[in-house]
Amino acid sequence: MGGGIISALFLAATVALAQQPTPQERAFSVSQQFIVYGSTRKARMETARLADDLSTAFFGVTGLSTEWKWPVVVRLGAEPLRGSRQPRLSLLVGDGDTLRIQVDIPTGTQSGDPAVEGALLRALIMEIMYREVRPKPGKPFAMPPDWLVEAAWQEFSAKRDGLSADLFGRLVQSGPPPKLEAFLRQRPNFSDPVSRAIYRAQALTLLRALLSVREGRASLAAYLHDLHAARAEDPQFLLKAFPSLGEKSTDLVKLWTLEIARASELRNFEPLSVAESNSRLEAILGDLQSADSGKDPQLALLKGPDAMPAIARENGGRFILAQKAGALLRLESQAHPLFRPIVEEYRLLATQLAKKSRRDAAKRLAAVGELRAALMARGNAIADYLNWFEVTQMETRSGAFPEESEQPAGELKTRRVDAISNALDVMETSGSGR
Repeated sequence: MGGGIISALFLAATVALAQQPTPQERAFSVSQQFIVYGSTRKARMETARLADDLSTAFFGVTGLSTEWKWPVVVRLGAEPLRGSRQPRLSLLVGDGDTLRIQVDIPTGTQSGDPAVEGALLRALIMEIMYREVRPKPGKPFAMPPDWLVEAAWQEFSAKRDGLSADLFGRLVQSGPPPKLEAFLRQRPNFSDPVSRAIYRAQALTLLRALLSVREGRASLAAYLHDLHAARAEDPQFLLKAFPSLGEKSTDLVKLWTLEIARASELRNFEPLSVAESNSRLEAILGDLQSADSGKDPQLALLKGPDAMPAIARENGGRFILAQKAGALLRLESQAHPLFRPIVEEYRLLATQLAKKSRRDAAKRLAAVGELRAALMARGNAIADYLNWFEVTQMETRSGAFPEESEQPAGELKTRRVDAISNALDVMETSGSGR
């Protein structure tokens, strides 16, 4: 959330406590820290599992204490705030100075959405910030810094989907990292997908640089402990929490640059095959469907990528397409080289439609769809030919087929050629050994 939205959020009293759903409509995570209300049982269980996975990943990287004190309540299907489909975060004060952190996820937002994962991480970090302090009712509360939330999300995403070394390579070529003060003031929620991917890469390497210093994890814990009463945009506050860096940001910038260079050399994944790239693309765009037929009932029949222009004209449709553009950007860095232009074209269309409608969108979608189908057909034909050639024409067996690996027990893979073995072979052939 931006600074203006954050300052507008205030501590609520017990009004929200009286509006809790019935116990039958809730699900607990394994850690018991996350309580999920609303929607279907499957959606509640998926969200609870996701929250625990994010928690495990975050604490595994930072080394912070996992002994949580305040629960995090997640409400699925909450009413959007002023037309925005971004999750909302609240800090509620109950009786006896108890706290409760609440995440409201609007209807239509999927559990795998980066915005949902970011909101859960933000709530997780906020719980750490307020473990030892009590905010005063009616006063604004501090929010976790954007850079730390985005860094934690990127670390989690890297373990799940891999890390794009090419992106970090571009950061190396573009020169040193941005000035620390300017970076801490950035608001990634208002950035386009490419700029946000760059911001996340910079945030991830900044976190790794801070954790690499002497007593880095203890310093991060101290930083979060005092963050409730400080300005997260102040670089001096960050440097003060890490005394081994000194009062100037020079040493931190050096470590930051080094971490970017290290990340650019990593190759955590091999490029996907054409079939795998197509499968990932289908997983991203296959669930798209127009919900509002408008004047043309045929629009309601549109599904997958073809539904993108119609979705762009619906309420909340542009937000959905912006999220899809971010997922396509991550796939673009992993896709097979032959498949990357197709993913790029879908990403460009999603990004452009998220900003405004385009008359040529249907024509471009048809063209990229034909190219995708032709590439898949050619890829399948090549794979079939290679399989046929291997089975029928190759003299050396590859072992790729199960029947080739089956050998009678005791059969030797190599034949001895010494004099005694040759003599025994001759006697066996001639029958003299019987």
